[in-house]
Amino acid sequence: MSKLFVDEIVHQSSQGSGTITIGASGETINVVGTLQNNGGGVTNTPSAYYQLTSNQSVSNGTWTNMSSWTAILPNANFSSGTFTVPSNGNYKIILSVRTGSSTSYNYYNSGARIVVNGITYYYGFGLEANASSPYPNYDSAIVSVILNLSASNTITFDGFSQIASGTPTFLGTYTQFSIVKLIT
Repeated sequence: MSKLFVDEIVHQSSQGSGTITIGASGETINVVGTLQNNGGGVTNTPSAYYQLTSNQSVSNGTWTNMSSWTAILPNANFSSGTFTVPSNGNYKIILSVRTGSSTSYNYYNSGARIVVNGITYYYGFGLEANASSPYPNYDSAIVSVILNLSASNTITFDGFSQIASGTPTFLGTYTQFSIVKLIT
């Protein structure tokens, strides 16, 4: 096996503005070190993964902001329940909300929504239980979306719980979100 040692590769005919192809279809290219685009590292960053710090009691049948999160994969762009987008790009966002009640086996409906710049951007509901016995004791809603976002956009997360009686609750460790900037 031969090695090629160079400091810079420039397309011969275009002096830096053409396409350089490395490898052929079906081959594996191994990059040792940091892959860069215009001097910046090419990675799926920023990325963040958080779960609700503890159970959060909420009003019945009302969309409620979730602001108390515990970092699993921390990110400096997330603070006080708000993720501030650091750079333009496509972001994959997943929010999972699990709801419960202080009364076991109660009638539920749950919802999850992603809010961008104060405007509901995407939401989903869990499976609504029918009103016959036995009732479920929890419900879940999941939202997954890819959004093209701009630097300084803000993202917050809301949940929804509707029950027949008792205290509706977002369940702590089961309520989670993740954000990853996609390489495009």
